Amino acid sequence: FAMSGFAYFVIGAVILQQVAVERAPSTVCQTAAPNCTTVCSSDDLFTGSMLDYSTAAATFQLVCGRSILRGYIGSIFFVGFGIGSFGGGHMADKVGRKRALFAVHAILCCGALTFLAPSFEVYFLLRLVAGIGCGGGIVVGFVLIMEFLPNRHRGWMGGFGMNGLWSSGGVAMGLVAALVHHLYASLGAHQHSWDEWRLVSLSAWLLSLVACLTTAFAPESPRWFLAQGEPDKAREALAKVA
Repeated sequence: FAMSGFAYFVIGAVILQQVAVERAPSTVCQTAAPNCTTVCSSDDLFTGSMLDYSTAAATFQLVCGRSILRGYIGSIFFVGFGIGSFGGGHMADKVGRKRALFAVHAILCCGALTFLAPSFEVYFLLRLVAGIGCGGGIVVGFVLIMEFLPNRHRGWMGGFGMNGLWSSGGVAMGLVAALVHHLYASLGAHQHSWDEWRLVSLSAWLLSLVACLTTAFAPESPRWFLAQGEPDKAREALAKVA
């Protein structure tokens, strides 16, 4: 439960990092433009300046005519989420819960490399991959938790694992983003060569890496062994967690 619960915490952090790093950037008119009231030209091109680079939208200039692309990032993530949810369940039935859990967390770990994205297109693709990992992780992790729990504990532990720890991951990511923003502001580092949002995304990747590595210690589901006609391995799995 602890391993799967931590995985939910990480998934919540990766999902909700978009609130911190993909929000609309702060912009200002060019100082050379008197009486300026907008940073967008008549043909919807960006003609202003960024106040800071605390968001991916600022780095990739997702403003004016390109502001719609911020919505596309959220959409492609949940497209991946749907793919991962569907594929993760099938994978868990075919290769086992533990192997499937490692696979989806490895995918998530790759998708969380957004802090290295050199362009919007790469960032967009990585969020798709992260969505696949998150969707698969929720399904496989939930199945693994439920198959170890007696009926009387499935309701509250499943709910706490999915909702409580998932939400906690999002809150933690918000706190990290606030801390990083305060640090950059205190150092006057908003024009630093390494944009602020990349540091926030790096923290999400580190969490996903730990979650991926800890799956090596996760037990296989005894119910899956029974479904495969291997009762001896099922008893061994139960003995390990007893």
